[in-house]
Parts: sequence; C-alpha cells; structure tokens
Amino acid sequence: MDWSSVNNQFWNSYSIKNVACDACRGKLQVASRALKAERRAFCNSCEFKNRFGFCQKCGCKTDWKTAFVQSKCPLGKW
Repeated sequence: MDWSSVNNQFWNSYSIKNVACDACRGKLQVASRALKAERRAFCNSCEFKNRFGFCQKCGCKTDWKTAFVQSKCPLGKW
C-alpha cells in the first residue's frame, strides 16, 4: 500500500475535516438509507476494502464515508 497516496487522497477528498466544517456551517448532508446501502454494496465488493473496513485507496472507513452525500469514491464507483 502506498501510504503517501492514501494520505494525499484522504486530505484532498471529502474527509473528517470537511465533515466537521460542514457540520459547523449547518451544511452537512447525510445520505439516505438507500444511498448508503447502494454505496456500501460497491465498497463491500471492492478489492481495495481491507478486512478492517478501510479503503486502501483513500484511507477512509467505508461505513463512515458512505454516510455523507458529498463523499465520493476515489475510483469513481459512486
């Protein structure tokens, strides 16, 4: 795993820092159950999800990342 790539993806994607900022501004958008389920299905079948539930491309916890409308898959799957 290329940790510098993961670090770069994490800080340049919709991550914890963005969630915190959007929450403070009142702009946080939580995904619907259907959208979360659809996204998690992609993540659960992805070869880059490790056994601990983290994406090896962006470094995010997939269950967490799929919960926000603004999040995007680094591979463009959703």
